[in-house]
Amino acid sequence: MSVIALYISSVTGNTRQVADAIRKDLFPAYEVIVCDSRSPAAYPKADLCLLCFWCRRATLDPNSQKVLHLYRRQPFLAIGTMGGHPNSAYGERVRENVRQAVDANNRCQGIFLCRGKIPEARTEYRRALPKDHRLYLDDAGYARHLSSRSHPDAADLTHAVAFVRNALRRLDL
Repeated sequence: MSVIALYISSVTGNTRQVADAIRKDLFPAYEVIVCDSRSPAAYPKADLCLLCFWCRRATLDPNSQKVLHLYRRQPFLAIGTMGGHPNSAYGERVRENVRQAVDANNRCQGIFLCRGKIPEARTEYRRALPKDHRLYLDDAGYARHLSSRSHPDAADLTHAVAFVRNALRRLDL
């Protein structure tokens, strides 16, 4: 039976939802060891690591970055949530940054991104900034923030599970 280490870093609960859907799908066909990315001191030997992260400044959150330093030449799948659209230019930038971070010492086997809800406080903070501030949220940005509130939705979870299943088949695990 293949061993999968499932690292979860979640602040708002978005990433936890995605990781839970994946974990439920993997059990009992795989031995899944769930690890908290906030305290990755003890790390398991695994055939594959799933790194469930939230996007911060176009890359992995800080706790997820620390997990990568625990391993060398380990195969990883990266599964992330982000406030923006995964199929946008920003989403491509996130993918490239994550791939580089994983490939620095390990082996990136794929990256999945889906939307996650943006906290209301962050939306209101950015909306209240002066209009000439680089982080000011204009009407289009405000609409994008509001539309994120329904994510991750059932389709996002289904796509995340399918991504992992396909990767496991491709990796023959």
